[in-house]
Amino acid sequence: MFRDKFVVIGVTARRNPDGHHRTPVSRDGRMPGVEVQANALDTMLRGGPLRDVVPLVDVLAIVLLACLPALVSFLLSGRVA
Repeated sequence: MFRDKFVVIGVTARRNPDGHHRTPVSRDGRMPGVEVQANALDTMLRGGPLRDVVPLVDVLAIVLLACLPALVSFLLSGRVA
């Protein structure tokens, strides 16, 4: 029955700790985590637009995220003092 198939197992109950994630494509604006994973798998299997970005974008994101804690600390240091 499951030969040559992909199976995604998860919980879709509203009170699930995984919760429902906000998405622009679901009817009520929320989608269970397992459905998000199933949609990602479907996109990959259909050869969807998954591609790497230019290495410069990676470097800029790393530098920006590395500087973020220092910037927040600098901006909040006057308020904390």
